[in-house]
Amino acid sequence: VNVIFSGNAAPWAGALFNDGLVGKSSPTLANVVFSGNAATTYAGGAIFNFGAGGDSSPTMINVTFNGNTAKTAGGAISSQGGSESGKSGKASPALTNAILWGNSAPSGAAIHMNNADLVLDASIVECGSAALAQEGASAVTYTPSNREIDPLLVQPISPSSAPTSTGDLRLQPESPALDSGNNSAIPAGITTDLDNRQRIVNGTVDLGAFEFPELHLAGPTQLPGLIANVAATFQPVVHYGGYEKLAFSLAEAPENMTIDLSSGLIGWTPQEADEGKSFPVTVAVNDGSQFAETSFQVT
Repeated sequence: VNVIFSGNAAPWAGALFNDGLVGKSSPTLANVVFSGNAATTYAGGAIFNFGAGGDSSPTMINVTFNGNTAKTAGGAISSQGGSESGKSGKASPALTNAILWGNSAPSGAAIHMNNADLVLDASIVECGSAALAQEGASAVTYTPSNREIDPLLVQPISPSSAPTSTGDLRLQPESPALDSGNNSAIPAGITTDLDNRQRIVNGTVDLGAFEFPELHLAGPTQLPGLIANVAATFQPVVHYGGYEKLAFSLAEAPENMTIDLSSGLIGWTPQEADEGKSFPVTVAVNDGSQFAETSFQVT
């Protein structure tokens, strides 16, 4: 949980080798990034699942693959099952809420399977099912909830630059990966994303390792009774999971009302002429990319 595999290189299995040869290697991966890794000679730019004679069937939830490359097959993932030493085996990875975008290989730009099965659900895959290469007795469960659409990563990596640790695989505000995952797939106990921010915002989990920190603003939970010539303070309620600096402003307010630009704390000393009246107030806040606004009345 909460791991980044970035900028690695190996002849095969650029970042992670799940060796289930006549044994078992089936980890659960959640909130994980595989970026800029390379299999320089064979298959599995990021992961190789080897289940010949055994079992290599990892479960991957909210995982992002970008900028990985393989010399032969499986730009992001390659899986091999079949028999070994007289024992039958399997390789059956399952991915949910995943992003596989901008990976490359001559066969299976995203995923390659050799006598292996695959379950892919509620995920974004570049080139869709065409990015999945099958050999031997391989089977794919590719649900209708998968999409072929640019996830709008902040700074995606080109696989031609691998191995590299550059890039930023967080989501942009307009990303189609927002609010489109399967909440029930998230393992018990996982409540935060790879940035240690709230894992589910807006009711439905985002795809990939990072949740987008949506910005919401509401009016003060309690307003003081205004008395002439007596200073009063109150503050709007902001909900935000990000780390960027917030900037507050007053879009509409009575004369002489002030707001702290960094905290949003509002101050006002009403005059005698203001008693018994109602004044509209509109507060705005932004984090550099998102904007939120709320309006309320002070009396």
